[in-house]
Amino acid sequence: MTRYRNSLKHGRIPFTPEEEAARDEEEAAAGAAMPMRDWETEMSSFDKDMPRYMENHIRDEHDGNCKDEFMQAKYNAKIAKRAEKP
Repeated sequence: MTRYRNSLKHGRIPFTPEEEAARDEEEAAAGAAMPMRDWETEMSSFDKDMPRYMENHIRDEHDGNCKDEFMQAKYNAKIAKRAEKP
């Protein structure tokens, strides 16, 4: 399928083969970066509940075990999400 660029003066102008190839490369690069961006967005939602310094404190000072069950659940969920990093 031919792609077009719009020009106010000349209307729709079809891409040249070089422009088409360059655009395909841009789209491929954007698609390759999408899983990482999605993961980072999800990780940032976990940071609201448990900041990184708290995660590090639980891991370093308490060997990953927290007395508070609520915090332990948050910690476990965040560690599981971190393991899914693409």
